[in-house]
Amino acid sequence: MIGIMTFVSLMAITLGMRERIATVLDQFVGAPIIVSSEISGMAPGIPGAMIDRIEEISGVDAASGYIFDYMQVGASFAAVIGMEPGNLESMFVINIQEGRDLEPGDKFECIVGPALIEYDVGDKIVLTGVTGISTGFAELTVVGKYASTGTSMADSAIIMPIDGLQEIMNTENVQFILVECSYDVASSIARSIKDTYPDATIIESQEILDMANQIIDMINIILGILSGITLLVGAIGIMNTTMMNVLERTREIGILKSIGATRSEVVTIFIIEALIMSIIGGALGCISGVVMVLTLSQLATIFMPNALPYSFPSYIFVIGVLMALVIGAVSALYPSLQAASVRPVEALRYE
Repeated sequence: MIGIMTFVSLMAITLGMRERIATVLDQFVGAPIIVSSEISGMAPGIPGAMIDRIEEISGVDAASGYIFDYMQVGASFAAVIGMEPGNLESMFVINIQEGRDLEPGDKFECIVGPALIEYDVGDKIVLTGVTGISTGFAELTVVGKYASTGTSMADSAIIMPIDGLQEIMNTENVQFILVECSYDVASSIARSIKDTYPDATIIESQEILDMANQIIDMINIILGILSGITLLVGAIGIMNTTMMNVLERTREIGILKSIGATRSEVVTIFIIEALIMSIIGGALGCISGVVMVLTLSQLATIFMPNALPYSFPSYIFVIGVLMALVIGAVSALYPSLQAASVRPVEALRYE
């Protein structure tokens, strides 16, 4: 039970982490290709005209300028994102819940995340005491609020038209360009962008996902070893229990063999008993694993803004129960063979 509980818990959490990473990438890196400037760092250093030049590349469906910075809003700081109106839902997995989306012609209008509960549609937001790469001041009008994305940073962001943010920052450049295209041609388009803009630093979102998955795979190996140790302890426990049953029932084995029980029938008795223990332990382990993950997820909210991610696909329970059955059968095999080897005359004299 403990071994399968550990296995189910670790599998559920790592699968949840993979899904969360993919979701975050879709939310913040919705485009297959991200273009930044290798010479300007995090400051807006890509000429705005480069967006049109990238859109002219064959295979590019759309390109959108993007600026991200932290600015002071009242007594706290919030992420401020500047992008082209109308590109919100195509570039990011964000849905408008109240009010409207940004529209062409907007400049100092904005939409806010659900974490900014003090602001409603029609309210004013004053950006002051700016930090990072920003140097300006502005008053924005809230025209919409979007639904929760499941991540604290996105839920507390302010999204506004990029030309308004450029005016605040006194620049005509953009910080990033998100390029929408088919994932199949992303690599060739990335090379074309590099030819068009030699100073570009190009990141493919699939590369980020692959790197994140490699890290999770390494964690999975370590967790798998720990899980294996726990399962080994469980296997030793089943073997010990079966061996004790053999010793305690030596006289019964002798009676069975004296009235005609075959070696295979004696082995079958103990194997079936071990399998019954294993399937009960496996089922209890699956249930305990679910309870443990749900408990840990809620406890994590004490230390983190969001609950611990998890996922319970049906196959992890099937694998868990099958692992329990295999471990039970293998660990009970040796004691069962020992039981079948008992001579009836010696067994009947055993006390």
